[in-house]
Amino acid sequence: MSKRNVTCVLFVVLVLLSSNLMGSIIIGLGNYTSKLNDLYVPYPSPLISNSLHGHGFQFGLESPIKLFNSKHFFIQPGLYYVKKGGKLLVGDFASQQNIYDLRYIQLPVALKFKYANFYVLAGGYGAINTRARKTITIAGDSLTSDIKNNVKSLEFGLTAGIGYEFRVRRSSYFLIETRYEKGLTNIFGKSNLMGAESWGKNSATRFMIGYRF
Repeated sequence: MSKRNVTCVLFVVLVLLSSNLMGSIIIGLGNYTSKLNDLYVPYPSPLISNSLHGHGFQFGLESPIKLFNSKHFFIQPGLYYVKKGGKLLVGDFASQQNIYDLRYIQLPVALKFKYANFYVLAGGYGAINTRARKTITIAGDSLTSDIKNNVKSLEFGLTAGIGYEFRVRRSSYFLIETRYEKGLTNIFGKSNLMGAESWGKNSATRFMIGYRF
């Protein structure tokens, strides 16, 4: 994706966020898993794990927009900076560790239903990869390389969550939320990553806190 297209997408999202008086500042932690299937490892040692497991973070903004002036239904666009990735164990007795550090600008859009202080939401997201690094550790020695050319620049997925918010001032709220993301894109499908064509999809369970004003 060209820098010009990225700029246009971010501009549209910022317009949506700024067009509404309500907004939420969100920070969160998550447990990220990238499922790797039919992964070929180009040496005799067996693959111990076929999943990347790791913890990530995110921070950003969301802005619920009322649907038909309803008190219960909203469209909620957002803009996040997200860290994904994790650790892949390779070889007999996990003698090799491959750690992937993947960073994204993530743009979720969800339909939100709110009743009293509880809410549920469901929708989708698009994510723009901004960083992709791989660190290989064998017998205590580590080597980090840039693998951005091996990771797709765009990722798409589904998201759903449930949360609770409580008033702290007349028009301000704290909120807590848990959200699940299911990636639909083969993030490693751009080219060979580990000696053969491999593929994987991100998924995440995240816990978030925020402040809505």
